[in-house]
Amino acid sequence: MGEVEEKEQPAVHRAAEEAAKLHANKKAIHVILDNFALHSSRQTQRWLAENGQRIRLHFLPPYCPDDNRIERKLWREVHANVTINHDRNAIEALCDDVVQYLMAQNRRAITIAESRAAI
Repeated sequence: MGEVEEKEQPAVHRAAEEAAKLHANKKAIHVILDNFALHSSRQTQRWLAENGQRIRLHFLPPYCPDDNRIERKLWREVHANVTINHDRNAIEALCDDVVQYLMAQNRRAITIAESRAAI
């Protein structure tokens, strides 16, 4: 994958700098990242060599639904109860079914109209 242009400091670098400032008294700062190419790019490696002596990067497996509560619980439930074997011809109708299912599972749910307005 191609290198990111160096004209602007990537967000991962800014976030690491903020974490270093926020935790100035810590010996090490552990950062858990996904596998976005920028996170392990040569630019990031150079930046870490120059600025990140206390920063330790830990990468998640490429796809790990078992390590992600949302994947493990919520989306598996939605899939099992709504999206699998659906008979909707339009994505909007399927999305409405998903929202209705989630609303039924959530005591503090808002209406479909309110959820669309929030998007």
